[in-house]
Amino acid sequence: MRKEEVVACSFDSWYNSFKDYTTESLIFDLPKEVLDFLKNAPLILPKNLIYMRKDNTEFSESDEDNWTDEDADDNKRPNFPDFEKVINKGIESLGGYAFAKLNWSAPKDATWVSFGNSLKCYSAADILLLLKASDFVSYDILAP
Repeated sequence: MRKEEVVACSFDSWYNSFKDYTTESLIFDLPKEVLDFLKNAPLILPKNLIYMRKDNTEFSESDEDNWTDEDADDNKRPNFPDFEKVINKGIESLGGYAFAKLNWSAPKDATWVSFGNSLKCYSAADILLLLKASDFVSYDILAP
């Protein structure tokens, strides 16, 4: 196959032509700092992300027992407030939940880390957690 044939199969290349026949989707470019986080950082979620359960119960760090002194490492945690806002608005526009996917792969091997072992994402935190925990997605990012 030629390179342009492979690129034509990428989700972002064909979605607009077939959007009337497929699931409603939003396409976002991942900022460099998010890509770097997905490529290199350990599995630590960005600070300021709030987890939203299906029953709309919010969980934040203040709700947790303080088992260790994790606040000392807070400055090492990534922070993507603008990206988080864009993703959360996008999820809201889709009815409150979304399915995370890159151009080639979905994080279907990472359900073990999500609430209810589901790929249904209610927030940017859910999406980043699944993408970060997925070997399929890491292959897409490291070997595009």
